[in-house]
Amino acid sequence: MKSIFLYFVLICLGWAPSIAQTCPSWSDKQALLQFLEAHRSNSLEADPRCVNRAFATLSRDKSYTKDLVQLLDFERSTKEDDALLARSSQYPAISALARNDAVPYLVAAIKTSDRELVRTNAAEALDLLYRACVKNAVKMLENEAEQSGLTAEQQDRLRTAAKYINEHLGPRPCRFDRSTP
Repeated sequence: MKSIFLYFVLICLGWAPSIAQTCPSWSDKQALLQFLEAHRSNSLEADPRCVNRAFATLSRDKSYTKDLVQLLDFERSTKEDDALLARSSQYPAISALARNDAVPYLVAAIKTSDRELVRTNAAEALDLLYRACVKNAVKMLENEAEQSGLTAEQQDRLRTAAKYINEHLGPRPCRFDRSTP
């Protein structure tokens, strides 16, 4: 009987590392980034509380902006949520990147990413950033599409993102009369 119990314990211990996830502390930004990167291929299996911690912590540090852009397609499990309130609940990089310093990186992601999901989520982040006046986000993307040196595909991607923001997320009246977010 003891040997069966010991065998059971050893099997459980062998499985424990794959079942249990250790969430890095709030202060260990590099470990939080590594957690997200390690769970990228199985993001729906990652502990949602740890995912929230990682994105919340990294969003406060501008030096992680490029890394967060690379995670625009990281999907957080929402099966424990009562209701999906916004796309940014499902894809936490959206709200983590709704900052002025992220605009050039978001525009670059729209121009260069082959994945529609990444481009759509970048447009969603711009919509959050420009929420006071969404037409400024649309205008900015349209102006960016007119820049020289872009391929026709990049121009089309920028215009498609502008159209997405205008048709799917807005238009909304501007709350303030200003041209920047």
